[in-house]
Amino acid sequence: MATIRVHKTAEQFHLFRVRTFQDHKSFEKLLNEVGSRINGLLKAKLPRPQDAEDAYSETCLRLWSYATQTKIDSFPAIAFTIARSVIAEFYRTKGRRVSETSIDGSYLESFGSAKLEKETIDKMDANFLKIIIEELDEDEAQIILMRYNDQLSMKEIAETIGKSENATTVMVHRVVNKLRKIANDKFGSQ
Repeated sequence: MATIRVHKTAEQFHLFRVRTFQDHKSFEKLLNEVGSRINGLLKAKLPRPQDAEDAYSETCLRLWSYATQTKIDSFPAIAFTIARSVIAEFYRTKGRRVSETSIDGSYLESFGSAKLEKETIDKMDANFLKIIIEELDEDEAQIILMRYNDQLSMKEIAETIGKSENATTVMVHRVVNKLRKIANDKFGSQ
């Protein structure tokens, strides 16, 4: 418990420095904590690696602008909110629907090897997972990716999505059950 408070205190210290002094090094430290997860989300949701890189740059610029002007309670929560906004704008401006998102196979291969309740995901390869994860809505897919690809704790996911830890645990459980049902409906018993 003390480790989490120290981490949260360090986060608040860096946020203060960014807002008050526009400290680039503090912003960089905050971004190092969530950057790979944000990048993974963008790669999963956008059709091309170049689109994901552009979206990551835009997310960082908006995050800097927001952090220098506004008091932030949870940096990961704001970062993911801004990233989702950039994704939505990408599809609005390109005239595409979010359901047409292509998921990078290499990203899913690392996701498929993560620990998602042994009996469910250990049996799935990247193509199988791609088929069934497309059946989830955007929030459900993001929760699963955060939990089993990024291997975030329930507490970290709860902070990111702005819900309680108990509510997040229930959501993850429900989405895993939904994945099982989708897999069984599409491909029979696994």
